[in-house]
Amino acid sequence: MNAPEIIHWIDSCHHGSGWVDKDTISPSAAVCVSIGYVLHEDANFITLAAHLADTQVAGAMSIPKLAITYRMKIQFPAR
Repeated sequence: MNAPEIIHWIDSCHHGSGWVDKDTISPSAAVCVSIGYVLHEDANFITLAAHLADTQVAGAMSIPKLAITYRMKIQFPAR
């Protein structure tokens, strides 16, 4: 099994519900951090799962690689 990874990435940001004054809107994004095991990776996406069992996973999500700003494997000491 691969080591888990920490992924920092940028996501879209919501600016409130209903009508808002356009002058109150400033460009911004949500800075996100995800930790998990890589299930799949290709040229465009990386898919992580937070929880693993024998044949199942939970908390899986795919992140566009264009949104990733930092990536690091987590190394644990040998048991």
